[in-house]
Amino acid sequence: MVGYSAPVDAGTGPVEAEDATGAAVDFDGDGKADLVGVSTDGTLRAYRGTGTPGTPSIDGGTVVGTGWTSITRITVLDADNDGKVDLVGRASDGMLYAYLNNGNLDFSTRVTIGEGWNGVTRVNVGDFDGDGKTDVLGQASDGTLRAYLNKGTPGAPNISTNAAIGSGWNGITRLAVVN
Repeated sequence: MVGYSAPVDAGTGPVEAEDATGAAVDFDGDGKADLVGVSTDGTLRAYRGTGTPGTPSIDGGTVVGTGWTSITRITVLDADNDGKVDLVGRASDGMLYAYLNNGNLDFSTRVTIGEGWNGVTRVNVGDFDGDGKTDVLGQASDGTLRAYLNKGTPGAPNISTNAAIGSGWNGITRLAVVN
């Protein structure tokens, strides 16, 4: 028989319905998973993991950015291959931005890395070409699945090289990357 413990309340904060594109990431280097979330007023907050074994918890959140109202999707990856996890945000106008992690939860450096992403309905990340760099996977509304290969260098994210890797995916409503 398999048993599960009762759920533990890990805190409250902005709800990101329909967005499961990121991964548990340790932004502050303390060995515990942290969260980021955007409030309705466009404030970006980082919620640091503060739990101990058997007692998950997060702090009350720290404001790490403003002006995120137009960002409709956030995912995490090392966009510029400098060893620090960055944020990638898709804006409502279809622009795709990398917010570079400058350390100490500073994501103030924004770099445009794509346009025309308003037709992309699903976004995931993973190493799709086996080069050890995290790429971006986009599922378009027409059912095309494209891998955007990470060719970034420190300070200069680049996912402009892309390849269609499938079609007919418009009937798929949830997509997860399994390694």
